[in-house]
Amino acid sequence: RKNYHNPNLGLAMVSAEFNLSEGYLSAIFKKETGTNFAEYLEQLRVKAACVLLQDGCKVSDLPERLGYNSIQSFRRAFKRTGLLPLMRRILVWYDADTASGTDKPAAEQSTP
Repeated sequence: RKNYHNPNLGLAMVSAEFNLSEGYLSAIFKKETGTNFAEYLEQLRVKAACVLLQDGCKVSDLPERLGYNSIQSFRRAFKRTGLLPLMRRILVWYDADTASGTDKPAAEQSTP
């Protein structure tokens, strides 16, 4: 988990690190996690992106911080999860306002 930001991280790199064949590692990984290595890594990176977005990180800074080679590959990965980065930021912003007891985001509320 701690190396998810490495853009070279993949099944080949991990299998070489543990001196296992890619096929064997892939089979073990799928059996233990229920998903393949690439999907697991993508889910891990997207979850990390959501945390960074909540902390105010710029979308343009995310690819490098998460191990993607370009903003395009990051966006494709995020899109496969069903959420685009901007939409996620909007949802987080809206949830924060609704949790404070208002029915509308702060930008839509009128001042007294």
